[in-house]
Amino acid sequence: MPIRDFVTRPNALFASAMLLFTIAFIGMDIAFFFPLVVVAPLFIYWSFRRPEIWISCVILFHAVILQRTEEITIWEVLYGIYFFGFIGFWIVDHLVARSTSILREPADLFLAGFLGVSFLSGIVALASGASMIHWFRELLTMATLLVFFPAREIFRTRKGIRFVVISFLLLTMGLAIKNIMGYGTESAAVKYYFQVVTSRQSTYTQFFAITTVLSFSFWIHRFEEHRFSAVAFVAFMVAAAALIATFYRAFWIGTLIAIFLLFFFLDRSKRTLALFGLVGSLLLGALGLWIFAGNLGGAIVSVIGSRFLSSGSPLDDISFTNRLVESEAAIAAFLRSPILGHGLGASIEYFSLLSKRTYESWYIHNGYLFLLFKVGIFGTLLFFGFFGNVLVRGWKIARDQGTLHDVVHLVRGTWAALTSLLIVAVTSNVFIERESLLVIPLASAFLMSLAESPAKRPTPGVT
Repeated sequence: MPIRDFVTRPNALFASAMLLFTIAFIGMDIAFFFPLVVVAPLFIYWSFRRPEIWISCVILFHAVILQRTEEITIWEVLYGIYFFGFIGFWIVDHLVARSTSILREPADLFLAGFLGVSFLSGIVALASGASMIHWFRELLTMATLLVFFPAREIFRTRKGIRFVVISFLLLTMGLAIKNIMGYGTESAAVKYYFQVVTSRQSTYTQFFAITTVLSFSFWIHRFEEHRFSAVAFVAFMVAAAALIATFYRAFWIGTLIAIFLLFFFLDRSKRTLALFGLVGSLLLGALGLWIFAGNLGGAIVSVIGSRFLSSGSPLDDISFTNRLVESEAAIAAFLRSPILGHGLGASIEYFSLLSKRTYESWYIHNGYLFLLFKVGIFGTLLFFGFFGNVLVRGWKIARDQGTLHDVVHLVRGTWAALTSLLIVAVTSNVFIERESLLVIPLASAFLMSLAESPAKRPTPGVT
């Protein structure tokens, strides 16, 4: 390579920064950390020039940043720097270096408008005396939706799709095995019937749900390709087992609805195959429980059945009744400021039937009421303008017989999984949880990458 091709302005700036780091570390005599400080910027610079590497790292990073803690961890700080650093780099590259428009579709405008309202809700939150720390944390969580814009370009290449699918599958399978083993360890020590549920592993539920739907769609659509269908079936069984171990009824129902929606795209032979596959997987799962868990396996199956059937009579469930009380408080608060809401970071108070005390909460289980309370009617319409536009465009692609064979299973599975979130959101707030705020923009970006008019597409991503 000629030296003049290597000595570009970015490379020169990067080399200068490394030289300053070297001088500083020699002077401070903490050379032990020097390799990490050198390697990290090198990797960041390298991955920023390769968006498919960056997005894979963002996905895999969720294995460590989803730990449920009150305080901000060092992993969250590092993730934030890495995530928002690339977003800023990508925006500058498109607007300045390449003079390329980022907002090209109605969905883009809706999403940008919603994020703008979310940011400006800080003014409302400040005026109402809300916690600005909570406003900032909720804003950062919402800002994860920004991954939609670079992801849409990444999905335009087969390479980008492979990177995202493989990294997401690795993340989900790792977390699923961890949760299944955790549930097995805790349930092995149960003494009472109710402890079968209290041993639940309720984290990462959204990842398990969408992987269950996508792997099932993959298995059905590409059943004749035995190598791929075998991998898909194993992924389906593992993800479904982890989903069941969460004992999260909303996502059980949402996943079944998504699988039901897939039937609209299948011919008669595929529908028959899907039904046999579902029945066979249930029998296989029950057999596995009986072999590995013995009598405990029978108890687990019984609890799963009774918990699922109890979804039909929610008023007998005190946790559901408590959420109705929470919803009433949210509606009353929303009506006091219906247009602008109370801002991210705002909280509601209600008397909890579970703890028997007045409870202050920044989280509202009903996702629709959460948005209405936080960003008002205006912000909520912008969000569902984005979400609805994606679903409509995705439906058209999923029904299009011309959709490429190697992605049609992903298109239909993605659309079905996204649509099912509209049901899940009634009792589980998928519009603020970190898992779903990774799933929603990635799934939306994939559908829009295929729906966008070729004339509006920019040149390939950062190189």
